Amino acid sequence: YLFSRGQVIGEYPVKLGLSPKGHKQFEGDFRTPEGVYYLSRRNPRSEFFLSVEVSYPNEADRARAKQEGVRPGGLIMIHGQPNEPKRPLEHYATRDWTDGCIALSNADMVDVWLRTTTGTPTTTGSRTSPSVPRAVSACCRFPAIQPCPIARCRNGAACSCSAAPPAR
Repeated sequence: YLFSRGQVIGEYPVKLGLSPKGHKQFEGDFRTPEGVYYLSRRNPRSEFFLSVEVSYPNEADRARAKQEGVRPGGLIMIHGQPNEPKRPLEHYATRDWTDGCIALSNADMVDVWLRTTTGTPTTTGSRTSPSVPRAVSACCRFPAIQPCPIARCRNGAACSCSAAPPAR
């Protein structure tokens, strides 16, 4: 989900790590982290269609990994589809396939890219919890974009980001 001022303004199907249940425990476990993070870096030239890094591991993740004697892993990204697919496109659309990242369709990745900035808070939750779908939740912010480039959000509601939407 993508939130702005507490309201859902975008909802995206996601594909996760090959082992999608449970919080990431160590490097190479193919799990996607669960917790509160922020978007820490944007990469328009990754091997996937756009990517935004999630600030995993946080202090708690590093402390847990140290206590267990394992490396926590890292370089968790929200990204689009592979620029050079190694499998049929249906593979990427129908199953969890990442090494622990959060994959979106390219169209949805453009939407997330345009609606977020570095520093945007993000939360991932468990698919097994009915109250928190396993998805990326982030807060929409446009601190440097005037006027807001999105006049209407996917659900038809007027954009509620901090910048005023253009007159129509």
